[in-house]
Amino acid sequence: MVALALLVVGATFNSVQAQQAPTTRIDSLSYSIGMAQTQGLKDYLAKQMKIDLNYMDDFTKGLKEGAFAENSQSKAAYYAGIQIGQQILRQMMPSLNKEVFGESNKNISMDQFMAGFVSGVTGKDGLMSVEDATKLAQRLIEEVKN
Repeated sequence: MVALALLVVGATFNSVQAQQAPTTRIDSLSYSIGMAQTQGLKDYLAKQMKIDLNYMDDFTKGLKEGAFAENSQSKAAYYAGIQIGQQILRQMMPSLNKEVFGESNKNISMDQFMAGFVSGVTGKDGLMSVEDATKLAQRLIEEVKN
């Protein structure tokens, strides 16, 4: 049984070397671990993140940029901003629009939403406090619903 397992592992290492030309066992191990970690990722991208899988080259470009980025606070903040921005676009806005306007074709203004969001998160150029904005938003949502 152990010999069979070693034979399978050896064959796997050899096939990996033919595909990606790793030169050491560590390279082969690294490649195989990387490959194994992708189980379910395409389904997650398509179903949870609503990514069109026809754009995998763009996904790969962003993936590599994020993974190979210099370890700086600036880059980390930038990538967090992209991630939150995508969550706003794909999850938050559709949910808010449905909550506020139901099935109508009306939508919250993305420009004004983002202006308020940026002011709230940075604490700069705010037209009101976060507390006042929360109260006003609640009141206006109720008015629109009624």
